[in-house]
Amino acid sequence: MQVNGKLPCKDHLSSKQENITEAYKLQTYAEYKGYKTFIARSVGDEYEIYVNDYALAQKLGFNRCDKYAYNLMVRKSDVNVITEKIPYNPDQKPMTKSEPRIRYLVHGGTTCYLLKSSGTNLLIDTGLFGNLKALDRWLGDTKADYVFLTHGHADHDWNARALQKRGAKIILSEKDKDLPRHFMSQPVWPTMPKYRFRNITQHINGSIFRTHKYTPDILIGDNWDLLKTLGFDAQIIPLPGHTYGSLGILADNILYCGDAFTALWKRPDITPHAVSIELMKGSLRKILEIDPEMLACGHGWPVSMEDARPVIESYLEEHK
Repeated sequence: MQVNGKLPCKDHLSSKQENITEAYKLQTYAEYKGYKTFIARSVGDEYEIYVNDYALAQKLGFNRCDKYAYNLMVRKSDVNVITEKIPYNPDQKPMTKSEPRIRYLVHGGTTCYLLKSSGTNLLIDTGLFGNLKALDRWLGDTKADYVFLTHGHADHDWNARALQKRGAKIILSEKDKDLPRHFMSQPVWPTMPKYRFRNITQHINGSIFRTHKYTPDILIGDNWDLLKTLGFDAQIIPLPGHTYGSLGILADNILYCGDAFTALWKRPDITPHAVSIELMKGSLRKILEIDPEMLACGHGWPVSMEDARPVIESYLEEHK
């Protein structure tokens, strides 16, 4: 039913409801590998699709992005967009669509996150070389106003200068200000014996891959409430150990923890390297004390604290 070529408002519908025999609303889905999924958003030539069914998520290789939601970025050519007509009751309250609580990009072995607040956007970490194009596709029309670096290693700040040139303000710990381009100024050590050889390669790679030179716009000393002054309902959490200035962000009961903890091998695990094992253990204890719902790690997908807790407790027990 249309009025003057336009859909009638709800009040008009109510007054004419007795004349309506059928009403529908349109719901768009993405058929992926033969299964119906929901479309969260369109970014360039990709869709972000999600499901709420754990078994289906496991079958399709989706990643957990909320307590009961699992998502995946897919090429538009790999899905069939379908639209269904769903019976519509004008007296029924419309369902509100909530945005994902964790917005993240896993690319090239690193993970970047996005926090949004009142038109201001904060990107957490920038990834290594080759990540900028992926970041641009993922962000789409979203402009990064701030870039929060969890620490000054090249696999997290490689694209900081490029984003700074576009107008983003770079935030870094005061204790890490001399670390970019000078990896050996804070040499790291293996957190477990099995990482001794990996630690040697870490020193080699850290010396070879030198981040593009940049100067942070904001240095964090003990101003842990900085993000609140920028409009974000978030708290900066010092998590030293992987580097002396490693930082995290606690927002919406999610701890964006950088390399204080990892899911590098698609499972919760202790980060392989630390500038100070004792400082790192102190940060792990702090994570247990905060007890967030999720840990958004700098490598791999976000993991639940339920899965991370036994890994942390076991490590602390074995390395007293």
